[in-house]
Amino acid sequence: MRSVDPDSQTLKQFRNQRQSAKPIVMLNLLRYRERAAYPDGFDAEPCSGREAYQRYGAVAGGLVADAGGRPVWMG
Repeated sequence: MRSVDPDSQTLKQFRNQRQSAKPIVMLNLLRYRERAAYPDGFDAEPCSGREAYQRYGAVAGGLVADAGGRPVWMG
């Protein structure tokens, strides 16, 4: 399965073209690697994909909250 990874220009374009004040809802369907795959030279302790996603979530959650977002459901 492919992933969606828009660049900053695509996100700006999406934001500027929105004509509705309705909230955006995002759904993440995740499948983890047994071992996280980091780019060469990336300074991270080896871990599972699940652990790597938890590291990401710890940082991303604060950024989402700072932008006015909030989790609706997690499971």
